[in-house]
Amino acid sequence: MLLMGSGKTNWGANSLIALVGAYLGHWLQSKMQLPYILPITYNQVPYEFIWSMLGGFLFIFLLRFAHGGDL
Repeated sequence: MLLMGSGKTNWGANSLIALVGAYLGHWLQSKMQLPYILPITYNQVPYEFIWSMLGGFLFIFLLRFAHGGDL
């Protein structure tokens, strides 16, 4: 229920999960020296959208695994 986004109280949890996931994806991409797939450039700084999404999926998977799959 935490990840479903129902109600007004879960926007903070959803935002935190999204931010941590984006950071995790960017961190993995930089540590493993993986190439940019679809970079979005803002002020001459590339932002990797695909790796951020994959980091979000990985973070949600880890949360579900830590809670026994009942999130």
